[in-house]
Amino acid sequence: MVVFEPSIAAVGNLVVLPQFEWPGELAGSQEEIGAQFAAWFNEFGLRAVIPSPRAWWIDRPASGYPGRSSSLEFIVKELVPWVTSRWPGQQLAAMGTDLGGQGAFQLAYRHPQHFPIAAAIRPAIDFHRLHDTSSELREWFDSLEQARQETVTLRLHPLNWPPHQWFSCPRGDWRFDGCERLASKLTSIGIPFTADLTTPDGPDYDALQMKRGLKFVADRLREPPVSRDIRIRR
Repeated sequence: MVVFEPSIAAVGNLVVLPQFEWPGELAGSQEEIGAQFAAWFNEFGLRAVIPSPRAWWIDRPASGYPGRSSSLEFIVKELVPWVTSRWPGQQLAAMGTDLGGQGAFQLAYRHPQHFPIAAAIRPAIDFHRLHDTSSELREWFDSLEQARQETVTLRLHPLNWPPHQWFSCPRGDWRFDGCERLASKLTSIGIPFTADLTTPDGPDYDALQMKRGLKFVADRLREPPVSRDIRIRR
């Protein structure tokens, strides 16, 4: 695990979920984190906590997290208590791209009390579409439909959701349909969110959206925690 300390006072803690194609700058020690990521973390005052083993970030066993039923369980039962005890009183956010992006929403939808803020770039919401080409997914799930049941769109609870969520994906990307479907579901339920599904793809797309996502996270971390004060009448 890598912890990046910004050069200014941290506004909060950001759990960054790396995935298999994440830039190598985030794979090593703090000293090895790329200059661009370091500049962004410093600019927005974000303390970045980055689990080292990469994973699918779904509720299935992960080789890099022995002793836990999944990488998500490791985050919730080990990393969250460690972070909150070391930096008490500061909120947590989750962010990632591709598989790490859908993982950020897996955490936020399953545990919004821990992760009230989630952001994702090109999140692989419909990771089940990779079932036929992934030996790991075929080992975990008997069918594409069984894998689909674990997607974040089906994990969204209408009465227990993170108050702050942001995501982006360009049209034409294979992950776009899943993002559009998630946006439609959030809208139909009436859950607030921010999404950019209109900016066209290009060589600078990921850097542009990374900075936008980090700014969203930092702005929300600066705000007091939100309580939806939900009461269910019986």
